[in-house]
Amino acid sequence: MAAYPLLPIVLLVVAAYGITRLFARWHIIALQTHRKVWNWLLLTTFLVSGGLGLFSVVKINYQLDVPGYDRLLSWHVSFGIAMALISLIHLFHHLKYYFSPRTPARPTEIPPPEESDPSERKRIAGFLLLLGGVSIINQVVFIREFMSVLEGNEMVLGLVMAAWFLLTGWGAWHGRKTTGGSSDRAKVLKALIFIAFFPVLSIVLLYGLKRMLFPPGIVAGLDASTTGILLLLFPVCFLSGYLFTLLSTLLSREKNRIGTAYAYESIGSLMGGLLFAFLLGRFFTSIQVFSLTTGIVLLAGGWIIPGAGKRKVIVYSLAGL
Repeated sequence: MAAYPLLPIVLLVVAAYGITRLFARWHIIALQTHRKVWNWLLLTTFLVSGGLGLFSVVKINYQLDVPGYDRLLSWHVSFGIAMALISLIHLFHHLKYYFSPRTPARPTEIPPPEESDPSERKRIAGFLLLLGGVSIINQVVFIREFMSVLEGNEMVLGLVMAAWFLLTGWGAWHGRKTTGGSSDRAKVLKALIFIAFFPVLSIVLLYGLKRMLFPPGIVAGLDASTTGILLLLFPVCFLSGYLFTLLSTLLSREKNRIGTAYAYESIGSLMGGLLFAFLLGRFFTSIQVFSLTTGIVLLAGGWIIPGAGKRKVIVYSLAGL
């Protein structure tokens, strides 16, 4: 009997929970949405695992011959692993309800609109250039890695591009709720660092999950390839789209400058594409490429973040180096 995918499920659940929790902390999604998503996942894994468990009891008690039962048993165990892990996370999250007094939630105050200045617009333009460059480099590297790992052809290329556009558009649509306040401006650099560095973890998960779930000689099917592409691309693509809408909102405080935002992002994409075509793609591995782009974001971000003192600039510059 083949081993059950314990480690892959643990890695996916922990990574997914960490990402949604981080997005909620940055106010990209509401904390209530984060909780609702994981409550639904807990309910879904319970229903599937419990339903297949009851089905197994009926099959064994009445000695039924069910075609494909081994596959159903594998689903039962896999969903059971996910349910157990989500339950532990849920329990850990609610421990404070039993050991600490509850305090009433304070209403959230929306800050008044702030006027922009030329120096702030220059900083936003710099962030848009970084976003365009990092996004296009991520896209090309992801295409190369997915084509290699999934032994792909035009179909895999189409899946990656479709998932990229779909998830980026979803993030941009979700970003329409941003207000462009000071809290939004503060998270821009953090989000850019996440977009630049998180693909390292995605590539590690891609190769690790491929080896654990599909032994040598077995090619991943269309369903597994589509699911893997969507899951691994979601954090970077969703956040890229959200960040573009946020930066466009910040740039358009006084008047509509969406066209200008597109221009800056396109110039950054052009620069990133040329950098990858003539340098990064020729002499560096994917992990090295992502490390270099993270360093560039840290170096540039240290100089263009609003109100950065000398100490902060030095810290970001050293981290980038």
